[in-house]
Amino acid sequence: MRTLGLLLWAVVGASCGDLDVRSVRTPSSQPSAFAGEWAGTFQSANVDTASGAINVQVQFFRDAPIVRIQFPHPCLEPGDYGLSLRDGVIELSIGGAPVLRGELLQGELVGTFQCAADHGTWRAAYVGPLPEVLDLGGAWNGALFVAGQQQRPITLDLVQGVEAGWVRLDGLLELPDWPWPIVVGGGARFLDGHYEVQLWTPAGAPLGLTLTGTGQAGPLRVDLGLLETVGGTPLPFTQGVFQIVRSE
Repeated sequence: MRTLGLLLWAVVGASCGDLDVRSVRTPSSQPSAFAGEWAGTFQSANVDTASGAINVQVQFFRDAPIVRIQFPHPCLEPGDYGLSLRDGVIELSIGGAPVLRGELLQGELVGTFQCAADHGTWRAAYVGPLPEVLDLGGAWNGALFVAGQQQRPITLDLVQGVEAGWVRLDGLLELPDWPWPIVVGGGARFLDGHYEVQLWTPAGAPLGLTLTGTGQAGPLRVDLGLLETVGGTPLPFTQGVFQIVRSE
């Protein structure tokens, strides 16, 4: 399955055919009309690919679009795709050339796709609303548990935004085993009843860490998360589980 969109998600990577939408042009009118999940089919002019399913998911955070498109067609390969949501039209392009285009017509998305190897049409009907995108920004406090060692306090300050069609998180992590705040970045995905968070330290940082967890709302919290070291680090552990709650 080829997924165009947002999630740098681990990066659920090119091995699955996931494509990053890296350039998002600002919508000019009524982008909220696209909000929700849309499902349908595409019809190819090439008999080898014939037809298949297409799924479009659009959420918003502070009026910025978060977009995920599942389109299992070999015409679309990993690359830097531009995204436009404006005037009732959604368009995906690469190198300035439109690849996938859809228009809102009588409650459906109706459109075309094209590349050097193939072209065709697609149509998707509205399925329903998607979960609310919560604001995970702010101060988080909790504890880190390492087998055979004492519990450690853990704090995390996050800022949330939207970058290139996906939810971006940037923050500072504090651990008692390290004298300075640790820069982390990553993303979040909002699903029915919960959200998934993944953070990691930048390449070349003195500490290599990843943090993953599934969170709940009311209050915002991660009841079971995993912190792991990457490569050789001076910390006295290689992994631990954490619980963390955002301060209200």
